[in-house]
Amino acid sequence: MSSDMVLRYSEINSAWISYFGDAPCSILGENFFPDISAARRTLHRAGLRLARVNQHHYRIIAQ
Repeated sequence: MSSDMVLRYSEINSAWISYFGDAPCSILGENFFPDISAARRTLHRAGLRLARVNQHHYRIIAQ
């Protein structure tokens, strides 16, 4: 199990979902994002940013 915070795209939910390890986690009360821009806005307010791993997976890191 990974202890990284990540953002993954879920084709089933048609949304980006934030995870800590393998468990969904919330960022400022949100963990489902309709698009990558919405995720970036919330992460920015929390002092976080995204680092792209691949098309459907980003690491969440401190700014």
